Amino acid sequence: MFDFLGYETTIGSLLFTFALMYIFGRGYRKLFKEDDDHVEARKWQIAKEEEKLDQQKKEIKEIEQRKEKKK
Repeated sequence: MFDFLGYETTIGSLLFTFALMYIFGRGYRKLFKEDDDHVEARKWQIAKEEEKLDQQKKEIKEIEQRKEKKK
């Protein structure tokens, strides 16, 4: 089937195998790249939400301090 200069099982099979690995490897890298982008976007979104929560905590502390000063 893969006769390459008389080395049917070794070189031909290896070339065919590496060709398949290259073709499918590109697709897998693309999929994992998209997954990595999705993960990075989610991390960025979580960091943004944490900043909002920190800001709200600061506002709550300021309000509590004002209440204590009024008393």
